Amino acid sequence: MHPTTERRTTAIPRRALAVLVGSIVTIVAIELVVATLDYRAWEAFYRTTEYEFSASEVLGPLSRYRWVGVQMTWLPVMLTIVGFSLARRGRRWLFAGPAVAIFAMPLLLAFFQGNTGSMLPEFDAGYGRLAFDHGHWVTWLGSAAQLLIVILPGLVVARHVKGVRNPFQVPAVLMLAVPALVIGYLGILLFSPSGHLESGQAAEYSAAFLFAAAMGFDRPVWPWVLVAMPGLVEGLPALVLAGEGNEVVLIALIALLGASSVPFSRILYRGWQENMAPGSPHETDSLAG
Repeated sequence: MHPTTERRTTAIPRRALAVLVGSIVTIVAIELVVATLDYRAWEAFYRTTEYEFSASEVLGPLSRYRWVGVQMTWLPVMLTIVGFSLARRGRRWLFAGPAVAIFAMPLLLAFFQGNTGSMLPEFDAGYGRLAFDHGHWVTWLGSAAQLLIVILPGLVVARHVKGVRNPFQVPAVLMLAVPALVIGYLGILLFSPSGHLESGQAAEYSAAFLFAAAMGFDRPVWPWVLVAMPGLVEGLPALVLAGEGNEVVLIALIALLGASSVPFSRILYRGWQENMAPGSPHETDSLAG
């Protein structure tokens, strides 16, 4: 077996599959609870204000409100499955990259821009009235808890994956991140409504790059299909194909650079091994030193 070829375990531990299923069920269950609490908060709001409308007239019945909340879980569920698959393929740390980008990048950008006290649009959908009534910490805590649940199955299965470590994987990712940043800056200039980096752009660009860096061009290709599918279904937002028009091409270029890091790291590794092989000039120099 070639040293740069990843080896995977022959069987996934049952507890890893149980954690995967449990995480998905937990994501949906939490969304149902949050939707119910948020609906009750809106009911209290309309009862204590001068509005002549009730929550049911504005938001519809509770069952419908819950169903809308469940539909919103497609993103964390997809990230959970994709992260589990990437970890299964030996991406011990990169498997968490897309989830961390989606959940954490807007928060990091908020810290950098000094907007930590404002409501973040990426996270207020399920906590709208609750966040207004109890403070923005509800949104931040909910996002952190959801991120932990999403990456937990990948963390469990990554412990059982055996593979030959490629020491040039991280350098290759960092090297190709430079042109990806240049393309991302071009996207800010062309597609940002404010002319500055938006939290949605930061999440989409970084998630596209990190997901592709973990995927490479290896098989199976179904995680690519799973990520692209929401962009092909009318009415659902997309993870990677979230832009419009030329921004889709720009995000695809960023993903292509990320995927190129896998074969690039293997080329670097093979070159290093050939230089260190017996009889090579570098090997002679090292013995002389």
